[in-house]
This record gives sequence, structure tokens and C-alpha cells, in this order.
Amino acid sequence: MSICGKTGGTACPTLVAIFGLCAIGVCAETAPSKQALKHFSDGQRHESQGQRQQAIDDYTAAIQLSSDYAAAIYRRAKLYLDSGDQKKALLDLTAAIRLLPKDPQPLLLRAGIYHAMGQPKDAIVDWQQAINLQLKTAAIYNSLGGAYEEIGEHQKALDAYTRGIKLRLDDPEPYRKRAAVYLNPRDAIEDLDYCLSLKPSYVDAWLDRGFTYGLLGQFTRAIEDFNRGLKLDPKSQKAFAFRGRFEALSGNLQTALEDYNRAIAPGQTDPFVYLERAEVYSMLGKPEMALQDRDKAVHLKPDLPEAYIARGGSYHLMGEHEKGLADRTEAIRLNPQSADGWFARGSAYYLLGNYPKADADLKEAARLNPTNAEMKAILAKAEARVQEMKAPKPEVKLAETKPVEVKSTPAPVTVAPPPARVTAAPPPAPVTVAPPARVTATPPPPLPAPQPVAPPPKIATRPTDAEEHHRKGRDLLQKGQYRPAIEELNQAIAAKPDLALAWNARGYAYLLLRDHANALTNFDRAIELNPKYANAYRNRGAARQAAGDAQGAAADLERAKQLEK
Repeated sequence: MSICGKTGGTACPTLVAIFGLCAIGVCAETAPSKQALKHFSDGQRHESQGQRQQAIDDYTAAIQLSSDYAAAIYRRAKLYLDSGDQKKALLDLTAAIRLLPKDPQPLLLRAGIYHAMGQPKDAIVDWQQAINLQLKTAAIYNSLGGAYEEIGEHQKALDAYTRGIKLRLDDPEPYRKRAAVYLNPRDAIEDLDYCLSLKPSYVDAWLDRGFTYGLLGQFTRAIEDFNRGLKLDPKSQKAFAFRGRFEALSGNLQTALEDYNRAIAPGQTDPFVYLERAEVYSMLGKPEMALQDRDKAVHLKPDLPEAYIARGGSYHLMGEHEKGLADRTEAIRLNPQSADGWFARGSAYYLLGNYPKADADLKEAARLNPTNAEMKAILAKAEARVQEMKAPKPEVKLAETKPVEVKSTPAPVTVAPPPARVTAAPPPAPVTVAPPARVTATPPPPLPAPQPVAPPPKIATRPTDAEEHHRKGRDLLQKGQYRPAIEELNQAIAAKPDLALAWNARGYAYLLLRDHANALTNFDRAIELNPKYANAYRNRGAARQAAGDAQGAAADLERAKQLEK
């Protein structure tokens, strides 16, 4: 029997309505007084009539007369929750749970409040306890899966969603949620396929599947799914942003720009959408427009390092180097553990000819991301320049001149004219370092700086850490946060260097950033670790195509097809 009034066995419904669970011995609640019962009855009547506050007052009066009146406490908690007062509802539910330890309903309600208040761990405890009390529903397992996902317990989330699906096979939502948890994109697509078979009008499922196809390098199929989503919801800003991203990766820059314009139209507050459109503007040779979008991203999220890195690149491109360095210094302040920030500033210093500062920043970037080939290459150049500056300059000697011999004549005696002015040979032209090439492209990504040296990052050391960082990186990729995704994937690779999935995911992040050299390096490594990794071949094919290697791209895509048979 639960507090909602349902009975089982031989319990008397009348007694249960009056006394709550105590009528069947479930709790230690003492019988409420007659006056308390009257107030409770009045509360029920007012509640049924929609008079919420009057009902709350009635239940309060009943509780004041009988402090352990569980039924009154629970009903008042529900009314508090309906009126938006979560704190009072939480207090009442905690009291009800103490009085009704075998009733799952108060636990279920309190779990929902904890989750809404951003306390997923507390919610998990209550949902799990409700399940232990045999309240096993698909809805509870789905909620439990979501909470586990929030705290990074992805295997537990997967298990919870799977249990929910088994209890109700015709609900499309858990299939979509479980798809987001799978590490293997093909498992995710399988769930999304079934989800869409159950609900063909599910816009978000079309978008999720399209993005997953994109992760597999199947840009055409991705765009087809985004088109289906837009057919169902022609105003979906998310669909336009996703389609714009993959149109750009396919080389259709003007089409991508049109999609981003629609995504940004009215009320867009996602800074990453502005940053992505800025990239398209930059590739179309419109630096002023790119700067405007990057500036907007900074204003939308002033604590976003990536926005400062990108805007700093625009400033450098337009010759405003002080502003560019200031932005990249701010990016480092916001996240001293980001290799990209140090790399971007170090690269700017290098291009501006300040080699000592470039050297210091790039060393910090390489320490934070030791596998990045581009960082290592530019660091080597900076170190070489610093060594050149330290090398002793050859001693410059003045040319020797013989004294001019003056001969006298017998007569008339005259004073010989003054000897020719003795001058030293002019010194050689001062040795100068050729001025740095003008910054004409967004200076190499991140930025470093030696003041102060950031503490070493917390490197994961266990396989489970690697899987967790890989999962977080995948989540960030789906949100369009490519550089934060790379930071997570760096951690995954540091913890488990043979995790081909992480190398492939990081390569994909670089591909989305149009950093084809680093993308190819990562895909190469993923394939070296797993020669049968079809997705890595497909992604490397996309990177080779973008880099202009059509023959290599065709070979990789053919190999991917063979492996997928």
C-alpha cells in the first residue's frame, strides 16, 4: 500500500484513507486527532476544487495537531512542489520518507526535486531506493540513466537505459538517450534507427543521427538527415547550425554561410555557432565579418577561452597585435591548462619576432599537449631562433691604413699640406634578423607564456580515466566545442596511448577545425593501432580530400567499405 491510497491484501480502504499507511502497519504514525482528520478532509476538498493555498493551510493545520500525520505531510509537499516552492516540498518529503520508509512514492518525488536542483547524486540514491522497493518502471530507469550520464558514470547510464528499454520497447526516448552514451557510433546509429522507426517525426533524433553520420565521415548522409529534420521543423536553429558545419567541411562555404545565417537569425545565444560562422567568413576572405562574430562570442560568454583565442587571431590578422596578444593572454588566464591558449600566444610571438617569449609559451604548450606535431615543429623553430640570438657575433676589425709619408723639397720651404684624413673602413652593415612575415592568417592555434608557469595538468592514470576523458571529449564534439574536446582527448591518450578510439576522435576534432595536418597524424595513429578500424579510414579519407589528396581519399574510403562488409 502506498501513500497515494492504493491498497493490497485485506487492508481496509476506509482506514487507509484516514490514517495513511499506519493502518496496515507500515509506519509508526500515531492516529491523528479528530480535528486533524477534519482539516485533512477539508484540504482534500479544497485541493479537488483547485484552491491550492487553502488546501495547504488545511494540511498545515492538520500537521500542527498531529505532527507525524504522514498523509497530510505528503499531500502538502505535492502542493508546495506544484506552486514552485522546492525547498518546502523537500522538507516535507524528507519527513514523509522518515515516516513511510517502505513507500517509494515520496522517494520518487524527492528524486525529481534533487535532479531539478542540480543534485544528480542525491537523485540517484532516491531512485535506486525506489527501485529497491520494487517500483521498477521505464520512466524511473530512464531518469536514472540521465543522472548517471550527468556525473560521468556512462556504463551505469547505459545499463539503466537498457533496463528501461526492456520494460517498454515502444518508447523512442530511451533509444535516443542510450545512443548518446554509446562509444561506438555504429551502435548509436542502430538505436537512432529504431528510435526513428517508432517516431518518424522526432526532429532531435534526426539531428542526432545526422551528427553521428558526420562523426563517421559520411557528410552526405549527415546532411540528408539534417534536411529531414528541417522538413519537420523549418525553423530549427540547431538543424541549420549542424548542416552549416558539414556543408563547410564538404567545401560548400557559401551554402554553409547561408545555413549559419539562418541558425543565428533571431535570439541565437550559443557562442560556438558564432565562432563557426566566423571560420567560414575567414575562409571566404571576410576578416572584418569574422571579427564581428568572434567579438559577439566573447560578449555572449566572457569566460570562454576559445572565443578569446579566435578573436585574438582576427586582431593579429588585421595588424592589431596588442589586442591579439591581450586576448590570448586572457584565454590563458581563464584556462592555464589549455595547450591551445599557450600555443596561440606563442605562435603570435613567433610571427612578431619575439622569439624568447615564443619559446617559453610554446614549451608550455608542448608540455600540456606532448603529441601535437604542429606545436613541436613551431617550438623547434623558436628554439633555433633563440639560439641564433645567443650565438656570439663575429668581432668586427677596422681596416689598417699606412701613414702618409710627407716629402720636403729644398726650396722654397713650404709646409706640406695636411696628410689625407685617415679613416677607418666603414664597419659592416649591422646583422639584423629579417622582420617576421606579416601575419596573414590566424596565427597558429594556442598560446603560451612563461608567467607564471602553470602547474602540470592532472593526468589520468587508469584505463577507466581514459574512457571517461574519451566520453567527455565525444560529448564536447557533439556540442561543437572542438578545442575543449581536444583537451579531454589529450587526457585520454595520455592515460591510454593505445586507445585507438581517442586518436580517431581527436583527429576528427582537428578535422572539424580544418587542421588537416594534425587530423591526418591522429587518424594515421588510430589506424596503426587498429588496422581494421573502418571509421578511422573513412575519417582519414575525408581529411585527405580536404587537404587536396583525392587519390588517397578514394583509397581510404574504398578500404572503409571493404572493412564494413
